Amino acid sequence: MLTSACAGLVWATWAFPSQDGPSHSYNAWILLQYGLDTSVYSQFYDVSLQPTTNWLGGILLTALGQLAPMPIAEKILITLSLILFVSGGAMLLREDRDDLPPVALILPALAFNYPLHMGFFSFCLGFALVPWAWALAGRSIRSSGWQVPLALGMVVLMAYLAHLVAALMALAGVFVIGVSSVLRERRLRRFRYGFLAVLPTLGLLASYLSRMPKDSAVFWEMDTLIENVITLRSIASYIGAQEWIAMGIGASVLIVVLYQAWNRTPGQRLWWVLAALGVGLYMVLPNGSQGHWFLSDRLSLLPWLALLPLCHVVRARNLQIAVFGGLCAAFLVTAGIHQTPLDKELQALDSLASHVEPDSLMVSLSFRRRAPAPARARVFLHAADRIAVARNAVDIGNYEAQTNHFQTRIKPTVRWPNYNHLEGAAEQVNPEMLFGSARYVLTVDLDTHAPDYRGQLETFYGEVSHSGRFRLFKRHAQRLDAPPPSPDEPSETGSAPPETK
Repeated sequence: MLTSACAGLVWATWAFPSQDGPSHSYNAWILLQYGLDTSVYSQFYDVSLQPTTNWLGGILLTALGQLAPMPIAEKILITLSLILFVSGGAMLLREDRDDLPPVALILPALAFNYPLHMGFFSFCLGFALVPWAWALAGRSIRSSGWQVPLALGMVVLMAYLAHLVAALMALAGVFVIGVSSVLRERRLRRFRYGFLAVLPTLGLLASYLSRMPKDSAVFWEMDTLIENVITLRSIASYIGAQEWIAMGIGASVLIVVLYQAWNRTPGQRLWWVLAALGVGLYMVLPNGSQGHWFLSDRLSLLPWLALLPLCHVVRARNLQIAVFGGLCAAFLVTAGIHQTPLDKELQALDSLASHVEPDSLMVSLSFRRRAPAPARARVFLHAADRIAVARNAVDIGNYEAQTNHFQTRIKPTVRWPNYNHLEGAAEQVNPEMLFGSARYVLTVDLDTHAPDYRGQLETFYGEVSHSGRFRLFKRHAQRLDAPPPSPDEPSETGSAPPETK
């Protein structure tokens, strides 16, 4: 029931409020239109379908986009990741028991997490595969055939193609479970097929990590790292009540785990080792770098996931059901309450789409650097890509095409503003540098946070419509034939090299 409620929150919205989700949908749309005679995208983008980490989400979204409109395809993908995680977590927690422990009731809350609302769809797919990998690793020990190890190898490989962090989480569990079985059985035979099955993924991961730049690594302060992992903040998408509920979920899990430890229940050691390994990886690995980004904050989910198999307590089962079920229900209700006004804002944005001519070039300037309260994700940052999909427009602020982690790449001959300027310092963008490319400019929170910028913008653009926090500007007619800036001329928006997000 809680899983259905979780999925219902996705389908109840006009558009699921996430930060990077619209950008992923837009780039999937580019892949669907690329190469068609009527498509404008081949003029601006190259396509690379080479499999690598962070690859799976874009490919699946593109495939789903062939079956349904992109907003529906996005919701299908999100629903798939939710169901995958909950079903995998249930398989991990059940093992050989007749029924699930009450702690399984919090699985929907863990799935409906902050990375999902950040729009990290590929990571969430990989995260959903982690409990599957751990459960299959355990079954490989008890299996004498090759079918289960083969399934394990495929799941771990898919986790790698989804996201680097998901692959690290999956392999960490497989390693600990495998070594534990070897030490317990005093021989390697029981898990030899399991180790062989994950070797290809280990090789791919080692190759990828060896090519990552090391000089640009970013590390969080230790107090921030400790606070995030202790409070289970990585699942809270909204500031305030939901953060307290997440802390309540974490505290309840710890109480059950400590009760098990006090009673010295057998079979606990490997999960404590995995949880400790998870904390170590979370503390040691960088939070970001130019080669990849956001490692530590997502790895904070690893120790919590490792603690769940320790929560098999027979006593006070009804009380556990009430506590875990109540906390998860409160978590999801709070999310629904907070996402309702955001959804209305996105409906307001959609009303502007009819004013954009098909195949036009557009750009979005967001003048609010923080997420709209109480959200933790900047859900309007790439919102213009919803219009770009609806009108087959070209978003010159497409951040994915300026990185090497997705399927679309800006052609070397195309010179567009660096997305870091558009997203982080929109009030410093010179409108004269935009009019040579963008016919439309969508602004977010212009009058609230940068009213003085309107005068600069109206020198080249006139407002054609507005709705809520969004205002749509169109280039003046006398500027339609203006030449674009020379590629040889340095500019404040085009000179900086792309950085990973």
